[in-house]
Amino acid sequence: MGNKVQFGKILLSVARAVERVQRDRVCCGDLTLQQFDTLKRISTAERSTLGSVAQELEIDLSTASRNLTV
Repeated sequence: MGNKVQFGKILLSVARAVERVQRDRVCCGDLTLQQFDTLKRISTAERSTLGSVAQELEIDLSTASRNLTV
């Protein structure tokens, strides 16, 4: 069981590192990939709240707010 837990922690660390690289890259004009994903989610939803967007994208509420401020 210890190896599975350790592997899970390593995998999570790698996934977060990849996400940071993707997030910091410019995607579309002056938007980051995460900002673009946030706006795309809102454009395809009939009704959205900041909380529902954050939950669906698995990001913090403050991050969703910052993405939409741009």
